[in-house]
Amino acid sequence: MGFKDFLVKTFVPFATGIIKAKKIAEEGSFIKGTIKYYKEYFCEDVPGTSHIYKLGKYDGEKEGFNKASDVYEQKLTDQADEFIRQKELLKQETEKYEELIDDMEREIEALENKLNRSEEENRALSLLIQKLNELRALRA
Repeated sequence: MGFKDFLVKTFVPFATGIIKAKKIAEEGSFIKGTIKYYKEYFCEDVPGTSHIYKLGKYDGEKEGFNKASDVYEQKLTDQADEFIRQKELLKQETEKYEELIDDMEREIEALENKLNRSEEENRALSLLIQKLNELRALRA
């Protein structure tokens, strides 16, 4: 497309008809193919109008690039915000986890210090010790 195509379409016999037939075949419709041919001819091939078309096309590409950059920047910002939110949730869950371990340690200590433990309290103590060991294993 460009000045060379303009020269070919202008000076080569039957070139216009052949190119127009290709466009019609590509589009699958006489009207759509003809419109595409003339759009390319006037917008891209004719020397007087092609420069204006190319300037507008370049401006459109710049605008599209800027839009895409803004969208990408917004996505990165959203991802950073989501990461920070998840970090805060992790911090809260870690605090709950540490608090649970502390509560279990206090309960175990209270049961161990009790002199006359019932069978039920012994089972509860061994279960608490087992669960505490499982929780500590998760921390490592």
